Amino acid sequence: MASFKTLLAVLALSPLVSAICSNAPVRKEWRNLSNDEKASYISAVQCLQAKGARTTSFFAGARTRYDDFVAGHINETDYVHFVGHFQAWHRYYVAAYESALRNECGWESGQPYWDWTLDATEDGFLKSPIFDPDTGFGGNGYYIDSSNDTSVRLHIPGKTGGGCVTTGPFRNYTVHMGPNNSTAYNPRCFTRDISPWLASQKLNIIVVERALVGQTFQEFDIVTQGRVDVDGLTYHGGGHLGVGGELGDIGDLYNSPSDPLFFLHHANMDRIWWTWESQDLETRVKDIAGPDTQFAYPFNFNGDIPYKNITLDYQMHFGPLSNSSWVRVGDVMDIRGGALCYDYDELLHSQAIRMSRQEGADVGNAGRQTWSRGKEEAGRRCGAGSGRKARVSQDPALLPSATDTSFTSRPHQSSSAGSRRPHFRAVDFTLSSLVCPAARVDRRPSPQFIRMSQHEMPCPTAPSLQESLRPTKSRTELEHLSGSHSHQKHNALMSGRTPRLLAADRITSFSMGLFHSALTIGYSIPLYARSSTFIDRHPTWLIMGAKLLPPIVGAPLQSCRAAKKLISIWNMSSSAVLGLTKSEDAEAPARQPTLLDPPKPSIPTHPTSGPIPPPGTAPLPQIPVHPVAVCLTPRTTVTYRLAVGQLPWAQLSALISVSGPQLLTASPALCLSALILLASAADPPTANLGYVTYTGYTNETAQINYFYGIPYAQPPLGDLRWRAPRPIEASNNFTGKTVNASTPPPICYQAEPLSLAKAGPESFREAFGPEYYLQDLPQSEDCLVLNVKAPQNPDSDSLPVFVMLRKYTDGGGYTLGSPELFSPGDAIVHKANGSLIYVEVQYRLGFFGFLGGAEVSEKGDLNAGLLDQRAALDWLQRHIKSFGGDPNRVTIWGGSAGGGSVTFQLTAGGAFDQPPFSAAIPEYPWWTPMLSQSVQERQFRTALQVVNCTDLTCLRGRKSSDLQFINQQVENRTYPGPQNGFGTFYWGPVIDGKFIRQLPGNELKQGNFHKVPILLDHEAYEGYGFSNQSVNTLEEETMDAMNVFPSAGPSFFSRLYQLYPRSAYNSTFFQRQTWFGDFIINCPTYYMATAFTDQAYNASAVFKLIFAAGTEIHGSTGPFLTSKQINFPDANNATLADIMSSYWISFAATHDPNPLRDPRAPFWPSYSSGGNGSAADGQSVGFSVLQVNYNSIGVQGDPDNSAACSFFDSQDRVVSN
Repeated sequence: MASFKTLLAVLALSPLVSAICSNAPVRKEWRNLSNDEKASYISAVQCLQAKGARTTSFFAGARTRYDDFVAGHINETDYVHFVGHFQAWHRYYVAAYESALRNECGWESGQPYWDWTLDATEDGFLKSPIFDPDTGFGGNGYYIDSSNDTSVRLHIPGKTGGGCVTTGPFRNYTVHMGPNNSTAYNPRCFTRDISPWLASQKLNIIVVERALVGQTFQEFDIVTQGRVDVDGLTYHGGGHLGVGGELGDIGDLYNSPSDPLFFLHHANMDRIWWTWESQDLETRVKDIAGPDTQFAYPFNFNGDIPYKNITLDYQMHFGPLSNSSWVRVGDVMDIRGGALCYDYDELLHSQAIRMSRQEGADVGNAGRQTWSRGKEEAGRRCGAGSGRKARVSQDPALLPSATDTSFTSRPHQSSSAGSRRPHFRAVDFTLSSLVCPAARVDRRPSPQFIRMSQHEMPCPTAPSLQESLRPTKSRTELEHLSGSHSHQKHNALMSGRTPRLLAADRITSFSMGLFHSALTIGYSIPLYARSSTFIDRHPTWLIMGAKLLPPIVGAPLQSCRAAKKLISIWNMSSSAVLGLTKSEDAEAPARQPTLLDPPKPSIPTHPTSGPIPPPGTAPLPQIPVHPVAVCLTPRTTVTYRLAVGQLPWAQLSALISVSGPQLLTASPALCLSALILLASAADPPTANLGYVTYTGYTNETAQINYFYGIPYAQPPLGDLRWRAPRPIEASNNFTGKTVNASTPPPICYQAEPLSLAKAGPESFREAFGPEYYLQDLPQSEDCLVLNVKAPQNPDSDSLPVFVMLRKYTDGGGYTLGSPELFSPGDAIVHKANGSLIYVEVQYRLGFFGFLGGAEVSEKGDLNAGLLDQRAALDWLQRHIKSFGGDPNRVTIWGGSAGGGSVTFQLTAGGAFDQPPFSAAIPEYPWWTPMLSQSVQERQFRTALQVVNCTDLTCLRGRKSSDLQFINQQVENRTYPGPQNGFGTFYWGPVIDGKFIRQLPGNELKQGNFHKVPILLDHEAYEGYGFSNQSVNTLEEETMDAMNVFPSAGPSFFSRLYQLYPRSAYNSTFFQRQTWFGDFIINCPTYYMATAFTDQAYNASAVFKLIFAAGTEIHGSTGPFLTSKQINFPDANNATLADIMSSYWISFAATHDPNPLRDPRAPFWPSYSSGGNGSAADGQSVGFSVLQVNYNSIGVQGDPDNSAACSFFDSQDRVVSN
């Protein structure tokens, strides 16, 4: 163990400061910092995260200075929580962190704090400036269902995240240790799992005041630390688990400092302690008590444990210290003396403190008065206008802060003029947070019950919600979810085809502010919720005056599309019970029909007439209703409209319909009826882009909405040939139209060298028609379109987007291929289960997209095909929202020439603009040799000769069929030949000085690329499909190689054969396929991975894979990642297909392949996490790749970190890539 002095040196802490504290740094609330100060603080934190660790000898996983503090906390957690020195230890710990920020990273002020009491409402918590992506710490992680995760120790109600944080300054930050008490190296993304509900319950001012009214330190400290269960959490645990939830880093008791918000949270806790101390400073800086042993009295939750009482002379462990190394508690009791020197901009202003000052020593009595006043205030709010007090819970721990509800009243306009109607007034209100304390539920309720009882339900007067919802024997047919039921019960609910409704005949009375009525609660589960995940994430409680997420729907409605039939349901007649009953003595019918039961003829279903009331009740007021079916997406806040009538409440009934984004509730009272949507005829999905509306079609089996052939640019015909694409919005052809987008479009014109087709794999030969490639399929020059494949039931209205720029199983070479044909996204969208959108982009190929030469450069644009790709990406930035996509989470993906295209998009124009994408997957990137100017001119002249043209204007005037003849015939005539060696393609990108300024390898070396997360791969035998199997001698191979490298000299070939000696291979063919695959694909993946790692970019966002499964040749990952059928039928290993596709889905959603990976999939380390490379300065550089074989997946060093790749890299003028 290290000595205390050693550790102080390691952590760069100052020795104990003088008792005289002058020029103390001031700790300010985050809101009180200027934007420049916020940026400076975040920069200081990132500085610590960039500096090397000093505690590696103590903690193996520590990699940075920031990790020093994380590891120190992990190491001491079991000794400094639920003990008497908890507050003192953390005070010194935060001060040490503050010192490092100031002394090492230029932070000039005190450690900021976050006063979460200002944000402690359920609707307001996520809107806190602390989560601002630009001036705060970024927001939540993406949602992960952890309901069945056995590693979760404490299930948190209302959790909304769990995955990687994808916004803000720490979105690319790597956590190196944990989870739990491990200090071993375990790199992974930074996570949050925010629970606004928990924050609203545990971080409000009332909970804090319960601590501040304590007369002794132990009374204060007991409330501060709370217990380790959800009910017993207070503001310490509320801050951790309100932000960290079940899967977030700050929610990990040990590893919590991994989230930088830890230090702002604990600074605020320290501020609260200092607020308590300041009320009687002379006495309270000497007041310390509590056990020295974790979970001893008064924290003895699990029985009596021997302990000693903490005193001012108690010595605290700090980091990996020996028994003789300590920090004295008494030295940290005063923040302006002893070992510390700092101050706060303001202390906590609370009712409890004010009352304490007024009433002197009787602080306990003040606290009780505060609680009593809080109850009275809550009762006044709940009983407004009723003349009756609301019953509230007597447990202060359950009392949240109340918020006002605003009402706006206006006359209700009837649509049936002249008919006799009661006079209504429509009242709009939004109930976004708790108005009054909730009824107490059992100690371990389900998330749904907690959410309903303690937040969404206004002022229940029944003392026990569980008791109120207990079904009677007469209703045993109805499924019942309660806090004691498990997730198996949830799944059982989902197993049938009939939706169940939870109903209860015992009445829960609600004090609604405007009125009082007895209400029975209905629970509706949509059929399309296929698992308990949906229920946990999107509760569908139907409560008067609360929220409804999503809309009430009945089987067999498969989506939120408009339905054709509206059926009125009466709870007392022949349909499902869904709401209010008349009295507690009401008898339930012997059988409760389901929503699939047809309405009885006696019940009118016309929406303007309303249902017939049950026998013995007063007639319903005739309220006109004009329902319109809409889709209320998850997490939509619904504003309710109450039409409050003047009739006695006992004679009124309620009618609910989905009406635009609101619920129109008429006359809340004792009988509830609902208009339930049934899918008698489903409308097709639509997307309104503003200038045009597209209608697609839905595959109900795959649960995918398809939109085909959507133009992103004007047709490149006539004078627009070989020019940059023109925005489609500039065309007037679509204005105001609705266009059918349900049919796959023609593909762009294809071309394939006949000699390569004959000598290549069988799939090449089979696809070649009498005249050109894929001749039997519809092809067109008017092909600048894209296809959108979106989930029928999306998780949200802002999903991550995969954009396929083209992938072809055996190589596309910028002359052939189509995403819909060769890389369809159906399977991956289906597997993503509502969390991903897939876009397939078509762009000009071959002669149409890559004609070069001086005349094209002068009178048009070179690299038109690449410009098409960029135009499509720009279009998606403008319009993908209309399909439910998030323009800020677009991952471009392509294999072969598509992978090369991704490379060019990464380096486009030197990467000086903002990229229209956020991550990239260049799969087996085809770095074709760039054509010289002389070759471009030769190609241009050859094209003119084929159709007897003399210039570009003539070509622009020819028919498309003539140009397609050129496209194919010039390849047949000239391939292979100089600069078109076997395996390369005739047409391709060229250096134009604009989009492609220089060779991509040089752009990478100079750091001229977009710094986004990147995932690369290549197959084991990349050159196999591009090597001539008839070549048998070294002479024949050299002649072939001279076509591939026309500017190479003898020394080049001499070195080439030294690196690839014939003796190392069993045939000339395999020798050739090895060096060809290395130079054109394998080595480029190494260049890209190392460039992204070396150019001061976050190396944890670089991932590389080598695929040695399937056929192991070029494109063999295809069947495991893309398929027209939803179960990857062409993959020869279904488990591997699940694993591979889960990596890709995770990367699209989080820009990290690990968070959403299949449970059977191993962790995929970042490229920089290995150690087999070496930089120029001799320091170790990590190059880890994931090796995928038939029966195993493992991590190895990068085999492309080789002498061969270094050789090709040094010969850029020869290899021309």
